[in-house]
Amino acid sequence: MNGAGKSTLLKIITGLLLPSSGIVIKHSNPLHIGYVPERFPNLLRFTPLEYLTYMGRIQGVPVIELEKRIPILLDRLALRHAKDKRIDTFSKGMVQKIGIIQSILRKPDLLVLDEPLSGLDIQTQIELVQIMTEFKDEGITIILTYHESDMLLKIAERIVILGEGSIKRDYHIKDIDKPRMVIVTSGISEQLIHTFKGILRVSRKGKMLQAHALQEKSDHILLEILKNGGKIHSVGLHDPLNQLI
Repeated sequence: MNGAGKSTLLKIITGLLLPSSGIVIKHSNPLHIGYVPERFPNLLRFTPLEYLTYMGRIQGVPVIELEKRIPILLDRLALRHAKDKRIDTFSKGMVQKIGIIQSILRKPDLLVLDEPLSGLDIQTQIELVQIMTEFKDEGITIILTYHESDMLLKIAERIVILGEGSIKRDYHIKDIDKPRMVIVTSGISEQLIHTFKGILRVSRKGKMLQAHALQEKSDHILLEILKNGGKIHSVGLHDPLNQLI
């Protein structure tokens, strides 16, 4: 959701902004953070080779390593053909690729990406997801924001949905990989809830209860609710990525 506070949160995580309230708990050790903002500067009067070499030196990467790593990353993100062209002549997608490369010149402890797939062609999106998968396998923590692409679900372990500056939903991926049913009911007893512990997750909305159940268990649960005097107001398929549920 636009205006939810995603970009602001990422800037606080990276240390670029201080929070107006609340507490930020810092890591016990200094971290090398790779950061890709939603809008990367496009008026850079450098070529990719010049800019990335300069950024790599600032990050403390030896020149000999940069000479090997930069061409590899340019190849992976389909920018080798433009290595000697000025960045201020690039399209939005090409500039986005430069922003991604600069964030991973030195392998980070924490990689933070704000809408990383925005403006990228599908092949580059696939390659970026592959790079992030490799980083994840190496134990690198990745935090990113996105709107629509299910492609990123392949690497996600936890999904947090923000709205109006607060957390609306917080899911671990293991909780959303199976179809679930949403049962809106009332008159259900605490004893019955306890009986279904482990296969039923219940949240209260006034006098109504919203029960989330595995699809294969839903018929049995509906029958038990009715047998025990409960009322069923609606039944529908649960979409964990829809913040309105």
